[in-house]
Amino acid sequence: MSSSSSTTARTRAGEILGVPPPCNCKDKIRSKLRQSNSDDNPARRFYNCARSMVSSSTAQKPCKFFDWLDDPLTPHYKAYVDGLREELRKRGDNHEVMKLKKKVEKQKALRKAERDQFEAQIGKVKTRLNIVLFSAVVFVILLGWMMY
Repeated sequence: MSSSSSTTARTRAGEILGVPPPCNCKDKIRSKLRQSNSDDNPARRFYNCARSMVSSSTAQKPCKFFDWLDDPLTPHYKAYVDGLREELRKRGDNHEVMKLKKKVEKQKALRKAERDQFEAQIGKVKTRLNIVLFSAVVFVILLGWMMY
């Protein structure tokens, strides 16, 4: 049996029993099941040392234990997963676009309300100006009538 097939059988057996394989650290702690999000291995599960993602301030070298649980995706399934990822990205973008459109519509409504209020104030000023202008015309007419 080749090394890769024995590793696959061991990790799969460990997964079936729910017991992750021990890592290569001197205290042999259990490894942690993680999932890859890389473009080359999308959604592919693997084991690595539970301490591998924690920054260590000690002088110990980080544990390099790594073991794939899942086989690599076939090109067909990889293309399918890539398509799903793209669809999710587009939906996320669409969600952001919809949020921005709602924000723009809200701003338009606020600006329309401000414009309506401003136009109402302009209407009041015009009315006052017309009253003042009418009063000035009446005053000039009366002043002219009194001069004769």
